[in-house]
Amino acid sequence: MNEQLFSTKVSSNARDYFFDVKQCQNGSYYLAINESRKSEDGNSKRQCVLIFNNLLNDFAAAFAQSMQKISNLDSTIVWDPRNNTKKRRFRDKTPAEIKHEQMLNKRNGRPKNSGLRWSDEDRMKVTEFFKQGEAVAAIAANLHRSVPSITAELMKQGLLEEHSLSSKPF
Repeated sequence: MNEQLFSTKVSSNARDYFFDVKQCQNGSYYLAINESRKSEDGNSKRQCVLIFNNLLNDFAAAFAQSMQKISNLDSTIVWDPRNNTKKRRFRDKTPAEIKHEQMLNKRNGRPKNSGLRWSDEDRMKVTEFFKQGEAVAAIAANLHRSVPSITAELMKQGLLEEHSLSSKPF
């Protein structure tokens, strides 16, 4: 019988992921990653991936490389393999540093404020524009941010739900 030694869970609105460390009868270890999601008929669907001990290091390395690439592509995602369980705190940037970041963003074809901290004023503007019926793309253009950034902020504020994204005009 396989023994479960450790379990942790990651949840989102529509899915739950379970990471279980187990030990086989022969003494070897493996990681079981289970995804549980609700289907349209209301039933739960589960999928499982098993990563056995001979591939755990390769799997971890591939995951770390993938996360590093994603964090390089999207400045809103911070990947620190040494301590990825705590949210990172950033010092406030000086106006000169902000101006420099904005210049780099424009040079690299990103919105001017991409990856920069949100001000309370910008959060209020997002709310106002959205309640006035502005499209997400228009809000993004007005605030010099990306559409995913505006969408994420609207979801954080509870003004937009994940399942309603397909019906919203962008």
